[in-house]
Amino acid sequence: MSETQTEILLEWQSLDSHPHERSPRWYISGGVVLVGLASYGLFDGSWTTALLAIMLAGVYFIMRRIEARKVNVQITGMGINTDSVFSSWNQCKDFWILMPQPREYTKKSLIRQIPELHISRRGPFKPETTLFLNEIDPAIVRETLLQYLPERPGMEERVLDSLARILKL
Repeated sequence: MSETQTEILLEWQSLDSHPHERSPRWYISGGVVLVGLASYGLFDGSWTTALLAIMLAGVYFIMRRIEARKVNVQITGMGINTDSVFSSWNQCKDFWILMPQPREYTKKSLIRQIPELHISRRGPFKPETTLFLNEIDPAIVRETLLQYLPERPGMEERVLDSLARILKL
């Protein structure tokens, strides 16, 4: 193994999930929706709907109490290392970078604020890796990754990802 393959080409810290700021209004709105869903289930005689709404609220509350943590990202000549989870380049398929696109007449909360690096992996059950590029220039990351992976052209944020970001889920 040559020294250039193990040499760290780029290194930065990324959050492991979207950093959302939720207001008390957001929690009240979410509570009203879940209470409404549970009430509908009770009124309709569908105990499973009511139980599902209560479980959904509980699981979401438990999961969201965990704050986004910082992960160390390293790009080397052999692959990408994300908090000691290494993926070699032959395990990765391609990449794309989603940049913030400011729009004049759109609320700031609806716009993606941080550039995102997406790396798709080979195999049917391999999750896509999403990393936030808030501390590093996306052009440098793109230039470095093009040495090892093809860039997927024309990628935009998926509808479910947009919905989750807008609803702060």
